[in-house]
Amino acid sequence: MPATTEAPPLTRVIVPQDGSALAARSLPHAAAVARASGVGLLLYSQLYPSEADGDPAGSRRAAALRELAATVPEVPVEVRVEVAPSPVTGLEAAASAEEGALVCLSSHGRAAERGGPALGSVAEAALGRLPGPVLLVGPTCEPDRVPTTGEVIACVDCSELSEEILEPAASWAHRFGMDLRLLEVVPERWAASAAGDADADCAETPGCPRGYTERLAARLRTAGQTVRSDAVAAPDPSQPVPHLVAALRERGAGLAALSTHGRTGLRRLRIGSTAITLVRDSPCPVLVARPRSLQP
Repeated sequence: MPATTEAPPLTRVIVPQDGSALAARSLPHAAAVARASGVGLLLYSQLYPSEADGDPAGSRRAAALRELAATVPEVPVEVRVEVAPSPVTGLEAAASAEEGALVCLSSHGRAAERGGPALGSVAEAALGRLPGPVLLVGPTCEPDRVPTTGEVIACVDCSELSEEILEPAASWAHRFGMDLRLLEVVPERWAASAAGDADADCAETPGCPRGYTERLAARLRTAGQTVRSDAVAAPDPSQPVPHLVAALRERGAGLAALSTHGRTGLRRLRIGSTAITLVRDSPCPVLVARPRSLQP
């Protein structure tokens, strides 16, 4: 847990584009982040060697990106087209070369398939290879859910790995002056009864006591963060995504935030599985971070 919630500098927002309508969906959200932060956008596009054969300088793709850049007001925009052999190689290099850059990209919300749409598989690969959190915009993301207004809802599940989202979520909320809410999916029986031991463990999630999110919230408040704690009751907490999506809608979230790690279920998130499913169904952009212990 960080000693302070002061946001680290954001230097630029990198927005991958492949000319598709899906890719363009991320641009308004990325522009809102850049505008509120006072930084520029990089519209980044990657050509495969076979594509570059017919357009060696990438001039057609660059022209399309310049047209797209002209639609973004009040934000300086750079256009870059590169040739690279795999969907995320060039993007990884661009993000790693600029400390403090945020990658914002669209995802169709399905796990990567061989030969599938570039910005579906790129989203999944990016989570595994990019150095920092990634802002993902899914197909059901609502245009008016701007990730710099409303609440940041950080999804946690009593695991230490899930709690690693707290630092980037708190930093995001601090940077943009947003409210922060910690959200957990809990057994329905906890909400149905006011009686019982407040520190009793959840049978479905051993070691997870009632009041878990409030304990986390209290730790964050000591660092000066304004934060609420919340829980959503579910018949089966091991299937949290529908309940999380409903909570994001009901609470008017501007941003959801969660960690990924290598198993199934929310407390055992799999890159390209539960996290991608949340991105697919979320009404707002989703900030996804890989725990430090799983980074190369």
